[in-house]
Amino acid sequence: MKNFASLKNNFKNLNKTQKIKIALLILLLIFVLIISLFSALIISIISKTPTTDLNNLSSSFNQSSYIYSKDGNLIEKIESLEYRTLVDIDDIPDNVKNAFVAIEDHRFYKHKGLDPIGIASSIAANIKSRSLMRGGSTITQQLVRSVYLTNQKTLGRKIQEAYLSLRVEDVLDKNEILEAYLNRINLGQGAYGIE
Repeated sequence: MKNFASLKNNFKNLNKTQKIKIALLILLLIFVLIISLFSALIISIISKTPTTDLNNLSSSFNQSSYIYSKDGNLIEKIESLEYRTLVDIDDIPDNVKNAFVAIEDHRFYKHKGLDPIGIASSIAANIKSRSLMRGGSTITQQLVRSVYLTNQKTLGRKIQEAYLSLRVEDVLDKNEILEAYLNRINLGQGAYGIE
């Protein structure tokens, strides 16, 4: 207790400039501590991200199987739990691609997996409405979530989603991402993908 009283007296004896320097040093230390804790949390969450093969997202999709006779006639079509037939991006009409991009992520061709403008806009809309009425996920984030993650609404899942989205954008080009997305999406009634 004597040490604290002595410290308090010494602090009172300092001039204004010295007191400001000490206060700024304490604020800097608190800031560094907060940033360190936040960074450790992010690294911990990212380390728990599922292992991924980002080169061929379509290989992870359930799809229908076809059995043909030796002369090429269709004998049987075996449906999976998800009714899906994969379609090459070149076989998808431009109007369909443009429609999905316009509705889901109109800055798709301008960002690298994360859209800071879209995120800020969705946060502002949610604050204004006082509810979670709008998300800020890009097409890449939606694809990553549906392939590798769950739909849990947690900060940890969003951090993993952002991390994987940045990785996907480094490995695949925009056409490959859009093709995987259009072949993955759930269109209802057990139908997956646009085919």
